[in-house]
Amino acid sequence: MKTLKELEKEYNQYQIGENVIDNFEEFYAYLNDVINNVSKNWEDAFNQITENNRWQRISKIRNLLPFLFIQEDTTFYDYDNNILVEASDVFVHNLEYFERMNNIVSRDNFVELNKLLNFLLDYYEENINYLNFKREKLNAQYKGTSIVEPEYDYNFELIDKFANKKLSSFEHSKQLVKSK
Repeated sequence: MKTLKELEKEYNQYQIGENVIDNFEEFYAYLNDVINNVSKNWEDAFNQITENNRWQRISKIRNLLPFLFIQEDTTFYDYDNNILVEASDVFVHNLEYFERMNNIVSRDNFVELNKLLNFLLDYYEENINYLNFKREKLNAQYKGTSIVEPEYDYNFELIDKFANKKLSSFEHSKQLVKSK
């Protein structure tokens, strides 16, 4: 498990790659696209929870009629919903980070915010991929099969601490500029 100090070192050495943006307007549009995509993912997770709840109710009714239907284990939906709620937490926190960026971005700081945005997006994608894997693994278990678990260090809490620390630093800098 990484420490905050190790994560900060990783960030300091981080190279953006293909998402380098050197234009304020392009960054602003990119940031808003990211916010819209994360919002859509959050909405999709909520819809999946709603759908799971619907199917769980249907399964419970079917279980009352064992002569017509095969008995189903309805706890699957609870476990899946728990993973979806965890994913929702990741979505909500990332939306908060990106909205905070949207509130503090300026022509003076957009290059560094682009670096932070892409760094956080890399971890966001890894965390969501891991949670999707957990859902696949749950499906496989209920089907009586297994899948190989990839090596991954789920680090939602650490990323949250890191993001809040970095964003607070940007917010503090913006307040200092306003007070001058």
